[in-house]
Amino acid sequence: MEATQTVGTTTLAAILQGAPLKVVMIFNDKPSYWLYSKKSVRSFADLKGAKIASSTPGSTNDRLLKIVLEKKGLDWKKDLLVIYIGTSDVRIRALISGAVEAAVLTLPGNLVAEEAGFQQLASFESEVGALTGGVATGEPFLSKRRDVLARFLRATLRGLRFYKDNREGSAKIMAKYMNIPYKTALGTYDTGIPVFVSDGVISEDFQDKVLDFQLKAIGTDKRIPRDRVFDFSIIKSLGPK
Repeated sequence: MEATQTVGTTTLAAILQGAPLKVVMIFNDKPSYWLYSKKSVRSFADLKGAKIASSTPGSTNDRLLKIVLEKKGLDWKKDLLVIYIGTSDVRIRALISGAVEAAVLTLPGNLVAEEAGFQQLASFESEVGALTGGVATGEPFLSKRRDVLARFLRATLRGLRFYKDNREGSAKIMAKYMNIPYKTALGTYDTGIPVFVSDGVISEDFQDKVLDFQLKAIGTDKRIPRDRVFDFSIIKSLGPK
């Protein structure tokens, strides 16, 4: 495999621990996760003793959940129970069934939760430094087959720009391949579009925030140079729209 479009906790942790990979394109600069709860949970204080559904230990949404809980004065180890039950569709079913009082959801699960009468307790979009989408590739492929990678990134960038600029067309594609109603696809698009970048890159300042977020996750405070993780030289060479 020459490239992956999964640029999150696992990929970045692997790079920071020595894997010969580079992030060469970014899709979003904000995480698209939300915490939804029963109506009876009116504030974070009401989560004491509650069960919250998350995906897997150490995943991006799990770490963001714990950061937000701590900011709200809750000790996630003592004050409540985080239950790891997999993907967003499984978590929404657990919320609807009453198995948990709250759940971390992503699109379109958050829209399903709203339609079912649950409330948004928090948005994680303001928690900078968490990446969930982009392109990473091996350093040998980046250095020896740049022409092939450039064609791949050009096509990917074209798709990203189509998505950003074509609401109805993108929603039709989402409805077809996600097997959701067109109305839900439109809602998914409208809710998710603010987190996407237009040019496939992030600023050096944001790169530093990403590195800080990831380094804390693996338990180290040492500094890592940006160019050990990111290489946007090809995507920048493709030029503006």
